[in-house]
Amino acid sequence: MIENQSKDHIEFLREHLGILTRLKETGYRCDREINDVLSKLHGIVFKQKPTIRLGDNSFVSNGGKATDKLRFGLVDSELNKRFREAQPALAQVNAKDDRGKGKTTILFNCCYDDSALIVVGNLTIAKLYRELYRVLLEKNGVFQLKGTAEYILTVDQLNGRKGNAYIDESVSEKQLQIIKENQNIEILGGFYTA
Repeated sequence: MIENQSKDHIEFLREHLGILTRLKETGYRCDREINDVLSKLHGIVFKQKPTIRLGDNSFVSNGGKATDKLRFGLVDSELNKRFREAQPALAQVNAKDDRGKGKTTILFNCCYDDSALIVVGNLTIAKLYRELYRVLLEKNGVFQLKGTAEYILTVDQLNGRKGNAYIDESVSEKQLQIIKENQNIEILGGFYTA
């Protein structure tokens, strides 16, 4: 049974979710906020993974994976399906149409689940991803992982590394060829821009 205080909290979260949903439908980027509200709401009421439909896009908070491990945000279900079906090859994405649908979230989830590297195209993106990943890990109470610099690397930083890797769409065709020639790195999936 839900206590009265929890009922008020649930009602507040539902109203907040409605506002965020309307904002999302008008073009505002608020996936992270929607994910936070959904996670709290479903955690209180249903103890299940939240899903939501916004326009033509259906989002799942766990990236569509069956585990209950750490999840970082909302992922468009169609994008997640393309990613999973393409593995270990790279899923094709369109820079305009697939913007804000959860490509980075998928990579972070896979990095966390598989202890795999994320390979990005340049140092600026690597620094941004490292900081975002660090913040997300701390927010979710995970501090035991090595530094995020160990998991998110540029192609040039792969020298001498061994292991599994996911490819970010920022990796160029030339860089991808270098990665494929590296026999110490196994590509598990990722994205490329058409």
